[in-house]
Amino acid sequence: MQAGREEQTEGGETGSLCAQTRLDTAEEYYGPAILLHLLRYGQQKKTALLRGISKSSCMSKRMDLLEKRGLICVTVDRFEKNTKWVDLTEKGRAVAELISEINDLLTGADVKEP
Repeated sequence: MQAGREEQTEGGETGSLCAQTRLDTAEEYYGPAILLHLLRYGQQKKTALLRGISKSSCMSKRMDLLEKRGLICVTVDRFEKNTKWVDLTEKGRAVAELISEINDLLTGADVKEP
């Protein structure tokens, strides 16, 4: 298969396989990044969270998926209706802690030098 070759997707659309692969990879990256960011910094305004991680259009889609899976909750501010707050659910906190532990093991952050 050649790079950039046009293929028909499940929805019947044609597009570059390389572009779709990059999009999928970016979306997979942003899920753990969002969870870890919320674990470290706590509840955030949605706009601040998006700016704090990436300006990619994949971020909003990934946040929707995390909310759908019950890992984050998005609430509307009582006083400013156009402001949304994002926080971890209990399930999301547990997943984020596991991701953090795995990152520590992989990077050696949990190993203390003698």
